[in-house]
Amino acid sequence: MTSEAETFGSEVKFVDTEAPTVTKDLVSDRESVETLRIPSLNEGRAKVFLKGAELAAQYYTDRPTFGGMLGPFSLAAVLMGLEKTLKSVKKDPELVHILLEKYIQYSIKYAQAYKDIGANEVLLPEPSAGLLPPDWCDEFSSQYVKRLVDTVQDEGFFIVLHNCGYVTKLVNSMVSTGAKGYHFGNVVKMLKIIPQIPGDYLVFGNIDPSRVLNEGTPESVKHATLTLLEEMKPYPNFVLSSGCDIPPGTPIANLEAFFDTLSEFNKVSMTP
Repeated sequence: MTSEAETFGSEVKFVDTEAPTVTKDLVSDRESVETLRIPSLNEGRAKVFLKGAELAAQYYTDRPTFGGMLGPFSLAAVLMGLEKTLKSVKKDPELVHILLEKYIQYSIKYAQAYKDIGANEVLLPEPSAGLLPPDWCDEFSSQYVKRLVDTVQDEGFFIVLHNCGYVTKLVNSMVSTGAKGYHFGNVVKMLKIIPQIPGDYLVFGNIDPSRVLNEGTPESVKHATLTLLEEMKPYPNFVLSSGCDIPPGTPIANLEAFFDTLSEFNKVSMTP
């Protein structure tokens, strides 16, 4: 959530026990946004993530390799501050569009670089867009994601759009991007989400990473996972996943229960 912001110039604080955090807003007005420089992929941590994806693609040939980058509106919210960004959407939308335009140019190059080194997909978290009503989501998020999708996505490389917010009413906007995959957080009910998405798109979700995977027991993980799998059984485009980032220190036994439950479910489902 901070790599792209740091590359654009934000100050980031690193600690051993938590994810990095941006310490202050980078831009605040028209002048600072207009003079903001679009960085190269050789700056910041992008080159580290690209190298990691390249090595993973070379080593793990039996499974897809994901890259990752922050979505456009969410990056704007990090650079400008969430509150100011939301206010600017209404009071000075052109300011937000200038910032979004700069980032989408960068993110297209970033996604193309992932594609060039052999990654199969890019996960694009766009959580801040979940705070927008549908028409603003179209204008300030989805149209920019669509530009990214239209530029880099093909049969061998696709975008997975992630939003962990209350996005039941934003699914149509998300699908308008044309991304081939959609990833949802645990705050939504998958049974209300997946019927809204065409069957030729993958839908990922949405076991609670904190309360279930991190704080639960192997037994509670198995129960939650099996419940979701049974609900999603009619939908062959469903892919089991955590709802968001899995916290550091999550018990290995819980993760093993998560995957073991899926394996057993698939064995039973494929038995004539």
